[in-house]
Amino acid sequence: MTHPQFAETPHEVFAHSLSWLAAEPAPGATDGDAPAARRPVARADHADLRVGAVTIREAPFEFDYHGQRLAGVLAQPTATPVSEAPICAVLLNAGAVRRIGPNRMWVEAARRWAALGVPTLRLDAVGLGDSDGDERLYYRTSEFYRHEIADQVLAALDELEARGFPGRFLVGGLCSGAYWGFHAALADERVRGLILVNLWAFVWSEEIAVARDARRARMLLRSGAWREVARIAVGEGRIGRMLRTKLRGVVGAARRDEGALVGLDEAIDDALGRLRDRDVQTLLLLSLGEPLSDDLRDDGRIDRLAEWPNLRLERIPLADHIFRPVWAQQHVHRALDEALTRTLGNQPAGARSA
Repeated sequence: MTHPQFAETPHEVFAHSLSWLAAEPAPGATDGDAPAARRPVARADHADLRVGAVTIREAPFEFDYHGQRLAGVLAQPTATPVSEAPICAVLLNAGAVRRIGPNRMWVEAARRWAALGVPTLRLDAVGLGDSDGDERLYYRTSEFYRHEIADQVLAALDELEARGFPGRFLVGGLCSGAYWGFHAALADERVRGLILVNLWAFVWSEEIAVARDARRARMLLRSGAWREVARIAVGEGRIGRMLRTKLRGVVGAARRDEGALVGLDEAIDDALGRLRDRDVQTLLLLSLGEPLSDDLRDDGRIDRLAEWPNLRLERIPLADHIFRPVWAQQHVHRALDEALTRTLGNQPAGARSA
């Protein structure tokens, strides 16, 4: 097993399986011996599901993005027209994890929210899940932080609105998905709510990554954890990243204390201020030990949260980036639902009552 972004698609196995399915039955074979592809298959363009006492509908959601097909699954209420929904939610990939989300939590949240009357799209970015594109692009972590992925989110909002869904959105994601959502919200005033789960950083920079690695290595060295230091050094291309950064000659000049880059402070404050001025209800949900927590402490923002009353900082009470224990997932689900409630409560009166 490996990290999802390093998984390799077994194209030869797929090709062999498809060839077998397409083959003609052997002479004398009965219908029961025929490949499944030769048997009648029930087809449907959607599935109706029961969530408690409510029926919702799930359907594939596909659209063209500059010649590539973006794919997802849309859960929506069936009791009322989608145009009357108070808001539409979009949940994004958690790194290289397909649209089901961490521990399949996006599936559960999307169905639950659809039952509450909120259409919810689980979207795959280019090269992830069922969307077109080469997954090998993401072998380098920095590729998750390209600005054009936020553009794909905006394209999904455009497509939803073009299909009659409300032009008001709650966008959420974990790690890089949270990053895409953050920058999509900055670029588009239709985003009224934002859920940032274990956001790595407000702005991507290899310099930040190097400085954080160094900070963690120093902490581990003080505790004598040499094996863990070695794992950090060789993991996910960090040696190459450190060398590239050092050659650019910016680490020592741009670093303050052990993590933050001086030149980013004003940009981050400006971004948070823009979301505040638009009253974008924002949940920043962080597990214990997340590097952004250290940054918030070191740069003093943890003491300045009152400057952004639209921003709520909450903790997941364990050091697990994808919160694998069921009790932790339940904790996160409650926080997600509360974020949705705050966003709904902040909509115009007509939208809230829809």
